[in-house]
Amino acid sequence: QGHRSPPSWHRPGGAAMAYPVKKVSRRNAPAKGSRSGQPSGKIEVAHPRPSLRRRCWRMLDGPWHLALDPEPPGNKERWPLKVRVPFPPESIRSGVGLAAMAASMRSPPKKHMCHAWYRRRFVIPLDWYNGTCLLHFGGVKMHCEVFVNGVSTGGHSGGSSAFAIDISEALRSAAEQSEGHKQDLVVHAWDDRSGRSLLPVGKQRVGREKDSNDTFYTPICGIYRSVWLEKVPREGHVETFGPIEGILSQQRAWSMRLWPEVCIPADAQKAALMLKLSTAVGPVVCRRFTIPATGGRPSKHGVIHSLRVCLPFTSGARPWSPADPFLYRLSGVLFVNGCQVDQAISSVGLRQVRVLDGKIMLNGSPMPPLR
Repeated sequence: QGHRSPPSWHRPGGAAMAYPVKKVSRRNAPAKGSRSGQPSGKIEVAHPRPSLRRRCWRMLDGPWHLALDPEPPGNKERWPLKVRVPFPPESIRSGVGLAAMAASMRSPPKKHMCHAWYRRRFVIPLDWYNGTCLLHFGGVKMHCEVFVNGVSTGGHSGGSSAFAIDISEALRSAAEQSEGHKQDLVVHAWDDRSGRSLLPVGKQRVGREKDSNDTFYTPICGIYRSVWLEKVPREGHVETFGPIEGILSQQRAWSMRLWPEVCIPADAQKAALMLKLSTAVGPVVCRRFTIPATGGRPSKHGVIHSLRVCLPFTSGARPWSPADPFLYRLSGVLFVNGCQVDQAISSVGLRQVRVLDGKIMLNGSPMPPLR
């Protein structure tokens, strides 16, 4: 997507903005019910992707440096703003706002165009160097390019979809990092709001002209969802648990159907995926599925295999419903050549949704009217 050569504004070293994994300090964040903006202590950080969780992950939300200019910022003085990710700079919660954005621009902005440069430094744990480091973005509007330590690692187009970029090859070595040279991350985001760039337009549009930019809310640009790091094993990993469907037979017996995907090395001799459903009491269902040695589709990290599996409940199934929103713990363990290489967990509900005679059926019974 038009990657450039390494920019000249990158310099090693500098102070790092390090944040703990499980707790993040809400510096300068307004307390609940308060407008003073005073610190409100530490809060628990939920996993940004609860549908597929691993043990090694780290949040990058918090204060970032920000510059609003079409050209890449050069010196430290060219980063005039600090923005609180994941809030867009136009919002008050970001700590910037529209007035500060306009005052920080060196030249008048072009109509219908927005350029935002983000920068922050971070530290990679030493035990992450034996795996693949993925940089996840929950959402960046509308286009972006990502630089790590001055190297372009990839880009993305689409303001409403999450994406991940493998930054392993651009990371500084453990020796350089121990000497104080932190990992340097820069994100260039831009958005063309002229109406001529074939962007999706929803019901929020007021004007009917092609070049109209009138909307019911303030247009945003840049990072507006969480940014986080994840370590993925190189020997193979679980890509996704896929769609999950509850199956209720005529004999009122329950089973859960899944379409998981796994990535294994192309030269793997054998592989298997073990799926386990459990509650706070203990395991409920546990099955091991063999992954075919042939087929699959190639990817950067190996071959991705799509499976279609079923987990039958022998007894005591507890289906999900609005009155009892119970969730099972789903665990997926991947074995390659007889060794465990990855484990991912999720929380899933056992439910069946059908349409019968124009009525929505939940778990075999008509759903009550929605009010």
